[in-house]
Amino acid sequence: FNRDTNFTAVMTVISNAEQFAQFAWLVNGGETYLGKTVSLANDIDLSAHYWVPAGSNFLVRFEGPFDGAGHAVHGLRINQPTTAYQGLFGNVGADGSVRNLTVTNVDIIGQYYVGSIAGRSFGTLSNCTVAASCSVSGTAYSVGGVVGCAEGTLFKCFNGADVTGDSAVGGVAGEANNTTTNCHNGGAVRAHGSVGGVAGIALGALSDCSNSGAVVSVSGEDAGGIAATAQGRLYRCINRGSVEG
Repeated sequence: FNRDTNFTAVMTVISNAEQFAQFAWLVNGGETYLGKTVSLANDIDLSAHYWVPAGSNFLVRFEGPFDGAGHAVHGLRINQPTTAYQGLFGNVGADGSVRNLTVTNVDIIGQYYVGSIAGRSFGTLSNCTVAASCSVSGTAYSVGGVVGCAEGTLFKCFNGADVTGDSAVGGVAGEANNTTTNCHNGGAVRAHGSVGGVAGIALGALSDCSNSGAVVSVSGEDAGGIAATAQGRLYRCINRGSVEG
């Protein structure tokens, strides 16, 4: 109800919150933005209204490059404890990407596939920052400060949010199933199990990653400073946070 309907699918530069809401509405209506680079012209303040993610489920995905151009999105708020795919983007496709973006004052509650930048991403997330004093929470699995489930690459992403969930919960990613490089977590991470400072579950390789946030497994099972479960290799990773499990 707070969209700029003059913003059409041929327009790719977002200047305000109303255009951003219209962009998300277009994605959820089937516009993939494949081959179109969408970028921010300014910092965007979304705090006036609750947010509906761009890419609302497994079948509806953003497939274009999204360039934050060094700008920030403020006041991202979601309260959907029984709905999956929650974040600024709900689902980023294999041809999609998000880069050069900061989010601040985040307060998200979702079900599974929950993250500040993306609930789930099959593409590349790079140079994305989630500021401190943010909160990301899921009532189920795959919850991360930056992304709930990373099926694609993560590069130079930082999380400062406190992250909570049930299982497969991580500071940067709940699940990191591909290459994760030079990513860092500073927020506290808490879950019942499979909880890690960088990733709850890491099926892909993690390299040059670090954690300084406290990691707590409420059930006492599967907790790690870098990852709770790692099936890929870990290279040059450092944990400085406390771990309880």
